[in-house]
Amino acid sequence: MKRVVALGFFDGVHIGHGRLLQKTLIRAEQIGGIASALTFENHPMALIHGNPLPLLCSGEERLRMIKVHYKIPEVIFMPFDRTLRKLPWQLYIEDILIGQMNAAHVVAGHDFTFGHNGEGTPELLQERCQMLEVGCDIIPPQCLHGVRVSSTYIRELIGKGEVELAAGFLGRHYSLPGVVTQGRGKGREMGFPTANILLPPERQHPAFGVYATRVSFNGGVYPAVTNVGLRPTFENESQPVIESFLLDWQGDLYGRRIDVSFLRFLRGEQKFPNIQALKAQIAKDIAQSR
Repeated sequence: MKRVVALGFFDGVHIGHGRLLQKTLIRAEQIGGIASALTFENHPMALIHGNPLPLLCSGEERLRMIKVHYKIPEVIFMPFDRTLRKLPWQLYIEDILIGQMNAAHVVAGHDFTFGHNGEGTPELLQERCQMLEVGCDIIPPQCLHGVRVSSTYIRELIGKGEVELAAGFLGRHYSLPGVVTQGRGKGREMGFPTANILLPPERQHPAFGVYATRVSFNGGVYPAVTNVGLRPTFENESQPVIESFLLDWQGDLYGRRIDVSFLRFLRGEQKFPNIQALKAQIAKDIAQSR
């Protein structure tokens, strides 16, 4: 079966990626082929630079968003390894896209590079596809508020705590999943029990501070106040913690998988002189979140 193949890593599956995936669906319908997305298990930059790149979503989340939100029926993950990194760009098209994928049409972004040292460019992709009688669309830059949409820019926004602005570029609120772990019980002692998850080391973390959030689990969605950081009023944590106080829910969440969506930055993380001052501020945070 011939395929229309969307090319990219798709970190965050943002609105720019959405335009590319929508075009892929349209072309697949036009030629009677399967709409597919070809992506990598690991980010190429992590191998090239030797350092892990903080990502906007996991592979599982990419898969779900591409399939569920953009209705692409087939998502194929390839490992990006040293062999693939050294593959000449011509062979990437001829051996992988056409030989393995049976691509009749490909869709890529304006900044997509591929092959040895990234020598394959969108222009070369178009030229080679035309020569091989394979269709090719290159999606131009997508802009919002006069800024080009990119995963890099979205990571910068989240790292600065600008989660509201990031949501516009993502097309949804940024979220972090995790399994609720046993904390030190300080929140419960103060009357504000929290659901704590560890910050995934491979993910882009929001700036340390307090946020209005929504916490999802078991099909329910609950308003919450969430602190991201090291809890400096108490003994500093060695690893950042995400601790959420659910405003309209009571119960035990230990061991459950939750998802924390960041709606608005309220204030930076700070150290309070005593517990009373901290409790007073938490009450203000709750009122502001409501």
